[in-house]
Amino acid sequence: MKITHTLFVALAMLCAVACSQPNPNLDRAEQMRTTLYTLYDVDDTPLLAENYPLDPAARATYLAEGADNQVNKYSYLWPYSGTLSMMSALYEVTGDAEHLQFIDSDVIAGLDMYFDTTRAPYAYSSYVTVGESDRFYDDNIWLVIDFVDLYFSSGEKRYLERAEQTWQFVESGRDDVLGDGIYWCEQKKHSKNACSNAPAAVAALKLYKATGNEAYLQAGKALYAWCYATLHDAEDGLYFDNISLAGRISRAKYSYNSGQMIEAGAMLHALTGEEHYLAENFLGNGEYVTLAGIEEVDGKIFSAAVPMGLSQYGVKAEGGKWVREGFADLIKTEAGGSGSGSYKEGELQWTQYPDECWVAVFDDQTLTNKRLIRTDKLSYAAGRNKSQYYQMVWGTESGDVYVFSPSYAKMMSDERQRTTLPAGVMRINTSDMEFDESYYVNIEALSDGRSFLRTWYIGANKFLMLMYDSVFVPGATMVANQLAIFDAEAMTLTPVTGLPSKEVVSSFGNAPYTEAGKSYIAVTTTNSYPAIYVIDHATAIATKGLTVEATQVGAVGRMKPIK
Repeated sequence: MKITHTLFVALAMLCAVACSQPNPNLDRAEQMRTTLYTLYDVDDTPLLAENYPLDPAARATYLAEGADNQVNKYSYLWPYSGTLSMMSALYEVTGDAEHLQFIDSDVIAGLDMYFDTTRAPYAYSSYVTVGESDRFYDDNIWLVIDFVDLYFSSGEKRYLERAEQTWQFVESGRDDVLGDGIYWCEQKKHSKNACSNAPAAVAALKLYKATGNEAYLQAGKALYAWCYATLHDAEDGLYFDNISLAGRISRAKYSYNSGQMIEAGAMLHALTGEEHYLAENFLGNGEYVTLAGIEEVDGKIFSAAVPMGLSQYGVKAEGGKWVREGFADLIKTEAGGSGSGSYKEGELQWTQYPDECWVAVFDDQTLTNKRLIRTDKLSYAAGRNKSQYYQMVWGTESGDVYVFSPSYAKMMSDERQRTTLPAGVMRINTSDMEFDESYYVNIEALSDGRSFLRTWYIGANKFLMLMYDSVFVPGATMVANQLAIFDAEAMTLTPVTGLPSKEVVSSFGNAPYTEAGKSYIAVTTTNSYPAIYVIDHATAIATKGLTVEATQVGAVGRMKPIK
């Protein structure tokens, strides 16, 4: 994320009308351009000051390691680069050759003073090249977008060449750490951010549209898929800011990140015709969905598709076609709720189809060629806790895929949205990609009517399950404070013994570590420090191990020495 600066440019929302017609928005944009270059102009250069009035002592707060400039006479690249966006928009709307000439003589001449040819791949530095300074991937991504847009409006290939050259630097910031993704800053590779990956997907797709080079399309697909899988908040559809290399999610949200993902999704749909890039009507019933968990089995991607109800658009689409008969009164007449339960006026909150379970299967990590698998023996396959939707689709060594449903829809206040189906598990036959109707286990029948919050695959067709302490009742408060092992072959559920009493267990770790028939999981209690318990898969007996002097332990794993 970049902090707002005093220097800003008018990315004017220009009406695409003939210039001969009065256009107050265009007038304001032209006035802003004039004001900008009058007040922020620096000496006889094409560069601009960071702020007005000029404050040479001012320093940007977003640099990774700081530019070693004692006097910041000029603006940093991030605010200055907006001049290209401004002038490109003006030229696109007006077609005025004077604007194009100004881009070449002033804007690009100024950008050239940030262009660093001392480090390959060449790219634009955060400050004018009087010495090495930080190079941000997102800064350069936006320049790629602007250069391609300028190519589209002018037809001049020199702009496309600049875009492709700059993209080489952007790609250099991409690797397979965390599965994929582009870092934020070349000098501070501590996180992968939505602000560098969402616009990168847009930039790649624009390059594909301009060149027809399939590599750009694949990059756009992959970056979109990674950002969606890694930073998407299933509850509200927005995007978290970043993920650290340690896997910690920074939960701040900014509109520009979500906006770029919307644009990328729309472009992917337009370029490919593939409907899965549109969340609306994902299942063919008008509802938008949340994809809960991603599991790769034999190169294919499996994910639970959880119907979420009808958005404001979905309610109105096709004359209200997707509102089920007898459900119209569930459409919200005003905004309300809070947190994960908030809603907007005009939407139909929560699904109209609680007695269905859907799994989406994609050909690969680009989430292409969607196939939908459905059963009416289970409710949707996701464990729910406020805004979290926990994974319930797991592959095994044998190639089987097991789908668990906690039947959380039993908690819905309106009986029309409340499932009657018990918590259970089914298996997908991967040979024909359909639910195996001969395999069904009623988990509630094995657990005195109780359901579960989470599942983890622990090997040898066994699953560790985090169980609730009571049955689902609308409005009730349940606590997930017990563990059990489900044997998929024997179809048995065995409570884990040896753990602290459920009365003192406050939480378990986010995921167990499994090795050699044992699972290691952190257990936090109200009467002592957290401890690591070792669970024997064969006996379902837990043994207390290491105690950690801390408030809570989130996870446990093994670190292997580097040889």
